[in-house]
Amino acid sequence: MMFTARKEALALALHDAGVFTGRTFDLRPKENGGSLTPELVSEIGIVLYGLACFNDLYYSRVFGEPFAVAFSEASATRRKVPLIYFNVAEGSWKLELHSVHSKFNAGDKVLVLNGATATGVSTVLSIRAIKDAGLVVKDLMALVDMEQGDPANLYKEFPDLQIHALFRFSDLLRIFLRNSRIDQSEYDTAIDHITANKQ
Repeated sequence: MMFTARKEALALALHDAGVFTGRTFDLRPKENGGSLTPELVSEIGIVLYGLACFNDLYYSRVFGEPFAVAFSEASATRRKVPLIYFNVAEGSWKLELHSVHSKFNAGDKVLVLNGATATGVSTVLSIRAIKDAGLVVKDLMALVDMEQGDPANLYKEFPDLQIHALFRFSDLLRIFLRNSRIDQSEYDTAIDHITANKQ
């Protein structure tokens, strides 16, 4: 019950911070031109860590996809494990650890954190790169499942992958409507957008 209440409070805080743009979410921290304050980034990390505990996920590394690095770092810090992220170096992507004191070990289990899932194409590329580095990925956790596109891309290449989302887009919309953050017309428009973009 406490976790559910904290989730709803987070949903409303995301809306009130200006993260929700009607059909999408801007999950960039303030220092990168977005709306996420350091406090909100920390809260997202804590709640995602709570979701990982609730689902009894085991991992020794956290990978933050490009638009999820800030709160992935907060979640990794909460779990006290290193963060892995993509760093652009000389025009190419390479896998780097956030902590210089930690090294990859073959077989290390990595929890992939994503901001908002859609088609899964970028996530396939991320997981492929992580696996190529000798690491193991069993779980993907997203802040928001946008309920768009087709996760078959992920399951086709990674049939054992488990996907966990803190929110479904439609659930967030219901929370916003119930708490008078959006009106019925805005809700209907967003639901129509979800329906139109499902495959």
